[in-house]
Amino acid sequence: GLENRPMFICQPLQRLRLRRGVDLAVCALDSLDYITEPEDCRQAIFRVYRALNPGGIFIFDMKTDSFYRDELGDNVFADRAGRVSYVWQNHYDEKTHINTYDITFYRRIFANICLSCSEKHKQRAYSVKQIKDIAAKCGMELLEHTVRGERAYYILKK
Repeated sequence: GLENRPMFICQPLQRLRLRRGVDLAVCALDSLDYITEPEDCRQAIFRVYRALNPGGIFIFDMKTDSFYRDELGDNVFADRAGRVSYVWQNHYDEKTHINTYDITFYRRIFANICLSCSEKHKQRAYSVKQIKDIAAKCGMELLEHTVRGERAYYILKK
C-alpha cells in the first residue's frame, strides 16, 4: 500500500486549505481555466504554494489561446446520440482572452417531448509568460511547459 494515501480535494482553489503539507498537487481538466481574473489565478497558485512541502511540485494543464481562438472561435456546434443532443454556442474575445459558451442539452423522453438544461461557461487563456510571472510572484519556479494539442501542461516547483 501507499505510505501517504492521495487526497482528493474539491474546494475553490483560491481558498485551498489542507490539514497537512503535500509533496505533489495536480489540477487537471481545465480547472484553472475557469479562474478568469489574473489576481484570482495568482491567489490560487499561491494557495497551492502554501500547501506544498519544500521542493513540492504542482502539475496542471490549461487550454491554449490558439485552441480557443482557432478551434472554438465564434462557432456553433451540435450533435445527437440516440435520445440526447446538444447545441454549443461559442464566443472567444481576443482582447480579454475569455472564452464563453452556452451549451444546451436535450433529452427526448417521448416522441415529441424533450427535457432540456442549459449551462453557461467562461474560461480564460493565460499565456506562458503570465503563468511564469504569477509563479515567480508566488515563490515558485516554472520547471517545464509543454503544449500537446489543445492543452498546455505546466510543472511548477516550490
